[in-house]
Amino acid sequence: MKSVQNAVIWVFMFFAVSPALLFAQQFHFDRRTQYDVKKYTLRLKIDPGKEFISGTVGVEGIGVNSRLDSLVLDLADGFSVSRISDGFTDSTLNFRYSKNQLVVGLKKGLKKGEKFFIRIAYSGVPPKGKGGMGPRAVIFTQTPSGTPWVGTSCQTMGAHYWWPCKAAFFHPEDKADSVSIQLTVPDTLFAVSNGRFLGTVPDSAGWKTYRWLMTYPASTYLITMYIGPYVELTQPIPIPAEKDTLLAHYYILSGNEARARKEFFPRVPDELNLYTKYYGPFAFAKDKFALVQSSYPGMENTTAVAVGPAFPHTLLPGETNPLQWYDRQFNYMVVHEAAHEWWGNAVTALTWGDFWLHEGFATYSEALWMEHRFGEEPMHQYMAKMSFKVDSTTSVYQPRHKTAREAYHLNIYWKGAWVLHTLRYVMGDEAFFKTLREFNTDPRYRYHNAATADFQAACEKNYGKDLSWFFLEWIYGTGWPEIHFESQVSGKKVTIQVSNVSNSRTRFKIPLDVVLHSRAGAEKRRLWLKPGQNRFKLTAKYPVTSVDPVGLRWILSRKKHGTMWYFTDLDFVMGKFGKGLELTPERKLFVKEKEASYISPVRYLFRGAKFVRLRLDTSKDARWKKVALEARAHFFRKKNQKPWEKVNPDSLLPGNLQHARSIEYRLDFSRLTGETLPIPKVILTYE
Repeated sequence: MKSVQNAVIWVFMFFAVSPALLFAQQFHFDRRTQYDVKKYTLRLKIDPGKEFISGTVGVEGIGVNSRLDSLVLDLADGFSVSRISDGFTDSTLNFRYSKNQLVVGLKKGLKKGEKFFIRIAYSGVPPKGKGGMGPRAVIFTQTPSGTPWVGTSCQTMGAHYWWPCKAAFFHPEDKADSVSIQLTVPDTLFAVSNGRFLGTVPDSAGWKTYRWLMTYPASTYLITMYIGPYVELTQPIPIPAEKDTLLAHYYILSGNEARARKEFFPRVPDELNLYTKYYGPFAFAKDKFALVQSSYPGMENTTAVAVGPAFPHTLLPGETNPLQWYDRQFNYMVVHEAAHEWWGNAVTALTWGDFWLHEGFATYSEALWMEHRFGEEPMHQYMAKMSFKVDSTTSVYQPRHKTAREAYHLNIYWKGAWVLHTLRYVMGDEAFFKTLREFNTDPRYRYHNAATADFQAACEKNYGKDLSWFFLEWIYGTGWPEIHFESQVSGKKVTIQVSNVSNSRTRFKIPLDVVLHSRAGAEKRRLWLKPGQNRFKLTAKYPVTSVDPVGLRWILSRKKHGTMWYFTDLDFVMGKFGKGLELTPERKLFVKEKEASYISPVRYLFRGAKFVRLRLDTSKDARWKKVALEARAHFFRKKNQKPWEKVNPDSLLPGNLQHARSIEYRLDFSRLTGETLPIPKVILTYE
C-alpha cells in the first residue's frame, strides 16, 4: 500500500510541475538540431603577419524536421560578417550575429528533406577563447628562423573560433560528408589541410592558393590548416593484413627532413600495422595519412595529425625534449594522436558524455604500443605508473548535455585507459580485440557516431554474457576499489582473504586471478570478489609454495605498485653526459675517458607512492656489472643538495631516498674506458 501511495504522490508532483518542465524544454530548444550539414566549402585568405582571416564559407545541408524559417550557426564574437547569400540564387539573406551565433533568415521555409545552400562572407582576427592548446583556436607563431608558422587546435574551443559552422563543440553528432578547403597564403609558404591535395592555383602577386578536399565525413573541430615553410616527405607503408600499401605523408619544416626520417620512418609503419591489426584498416586511405610538424604538442586533426615541434628520438645530449613532462620511453605524441584516427575521427562520440571513447582508447593505445614494442611486463608497469594519475573519483562517462570543454576531464584519459585495461582482463584478449576491430569497422559507427551503450553491446556480443555490471561500476560509476590481499598456505590448502572497499558510493564486483605456485608448476584460479570482505578456501593439486594475485595488475586500485623501466635512448639523452661519455650515431654509449659519468633525468613519483629499489639490469650485458650506481634526493636549490649515496642493487634504498619526492641517479663508467655499450636498462621499483 505504501508503494501505491508513493506512486500517486509522484504522479501528482509530475503534473504539478510539468508546465515548468515544458517551458524549460522550449526555452532550451536548439534550432541547430533541425538541419543536417552535408558539405562545407572554405575559401579563405590568411595573412599571418596581421593574424587576419578573410573569405567565404559555404554550408550545404538538408532540413530534418518540420518547416524551418531560419538557420542557426556558430561563429565566435569578434569577426565581421559582411554578407550572407543563398548559394543557389546568390540572393542576399538577412542575418543576426550576436552571442557567438549567426541566425540566418531563409527566403522560404525549409521543409524536411529539402536542400539548402548558404554562403557566408566574413573576416577578422580569430578571437581569444577558453581552452585549446593556445590563446586562440588559430595559433600564429614563428619558426626558429622567424618565418610565419600557423596551426589550429579546436578540441576544447570549437571550430567556430575561426570559421562559421555548426560546431561539433556543441553537436558532435553532425559530421559533414565532405569538406572542400582552399587556403590562400603568402607564396613563400605551404598550406596543409585535411584530405587529399588537389594542387595550387595562381593568385595575385605574392600569394598562392592551396586546394584540399576531404572526401570522408569529418567533425568540424578536426578541420585544420597549417601554414609554414613546409616540405613534404612520403613513405610507402606495406599493410600485410590488408594486402595493401598506405602512402604516409610527413609535412616538415624545411631543414628538419633528416630528423623527421630518423623519427618517423622506422616507427610509423609499425604503429599503423599495430592499429590495423587491433582496430581495422585505416579509415581515410583514399585521402591520406599525414603527420604535420606543429608549434604545439599535438592534435588529432583528421588526415593531418599535429605531432609537435621536435623529434624526440633524434635529440642529442643537452637538447630540450618537449615531451619531458610525460613518459619518455617513446614518442607518445605520435602514438596517441595517430590512434585518434581510429578513435575520435573514424568513430566519433555521439555526445560529449561519450568523450572517453576518444581519449580513453587513444591513451590505452600507448599501453598497447608499449606491449608491442617492449613486452607485456613493461606494459603493465606503464599502466601501474598511470594509475597514480587517476586522482579524481569523477566518472569516465560525462553528462550528455555538456560541451566539449565542460566534458573535458583527465579521467577520460587515465581512468578511461584503465577501464579498457580491466575490460580486456574480464573479457580475455580474443573477445576484447575482436570487439575493438568489429566496433571500429561497423558501418553503423565508422564515419558516424557511437555511444557508450553501443560499445557495451559490442562487448557483450563477443563476451557472450551481460556486462552491464561492469559498465555501471567502471564507466558510469565513480571512484575505484581499494583492494587488500592476504593469503595463508598449509600444504595444498590455501586460505585467501581480500578486502574490496570502494572510495566512493560505487560498489565493485571484481574478478581476481590468483596463481598457486608449487614445485610442480602453477595453477591459475579466478575468484569473484563481492563488495566488502571476501574469504576463499582453495585446494591445489600439489603443495603450494606461494600465492600470487596476478589479477591485481589489471585492476585500478590505489594500492598499486610497480617498476619504472628506463631503457630507451629517448629517455637516456635527457640526462647529463659527463666528461668522456659520448653518444654515438648508432645511439650507443662510448666511454672515451676514465672520468666518464652520467646523471639521470630527475625521477618523480605521484603523491601516495614511494621509491623502494634501484638497480641496473646486467642480464643482457655483463659489462654493466662494472658500472657503479649512486643516487640522491633531488633539490632545486643547489645549497640543499645532498651527497651521492652508493646503491646496493640487492637492498632497499636508504630510508631518506624511499621517502623523497624525486631522486636522480649517477652512473660511473671509470672501469670501462674504451668500451662501447648499449643504452642501459635501469629499474626503479616503487609502491
